[in-house]
Amino acid sequence: MDVIANTIKGYEWEIVILLVFIFSIAVAKAYYSKRFLQVLKSIPLGRFAAQVIREEKVYTQRGQFLLQFSFFIIAPLFLIYISHYLLNVSFTEINILDYLFLFGCILIVYFIKTATHLLLSKFFNSMDIFREYIFNVFSINAGLGLLFAITLICQLFISNHNAFIYNVAITLTSIMFLFRLVRGSFLIVSKNYPLFYGFLYLCTLEILPLVVIFKILSSILA
Repeated sequence: MDVIANTIKGYEWEIVILLVFIFSIAVAKAYYSKRFLQVLKSIPLGRFAAQVIREEKVYTQRGQFLLQFSFFIIAPLFLIYISHYLLNVSFTEINILDYLFLFGCILIVYFIKTATHLLLSKFFNSMDIFREYIFNVFSINAGLGLLFAITLICQLFISNHNAFIYNVAITLTSIMFLFRLVRGSFLIVSKNYPLFYGFLYLCTLEILPLVVIFKILSSILA
């Protein structure tokens, strides 16, 4: 397969983002290999989440922070490319300002999600659910980050916006998102969390943010 790099002037910042992502993953793998492997194992095997939570803090662990940082820097670029593909918008219109704006929106969305879930957990005295649910979200995000990076590398250096790769990426992303919803629902049921509030949470803090982000992307590309 011939390698076809996207060498259009002004696209160098995308390569920089990919390099930062790869560097972050490499540091996490080299210096925090135990957490790195635990996170990857916990994606298909949810029992690892409870084990990790018992062993150490979920949020302040540096390896966890690096993996989340990697997801946050690669997700906006992936979403921009996918949106251009789905909305049939020319890829030459991509610019770093769109990326920075979407990056800020994703950070705000996740901050609101985490803060709201924390408040609900304190209200219902269910901090164990909060810690395990957030860890599951972080773990699946780490897997999505790797998927996003592979997709972007293929598009920028191999196939030059090949529809097949986009379709595969969209399918796998949808499967992982549905898997996260199913795991979250199972966690809520298994911990005897009020089903009504659990349903509202999944709808408002899992599905609604995706709708908001898609609307933002549509307005940017309109």
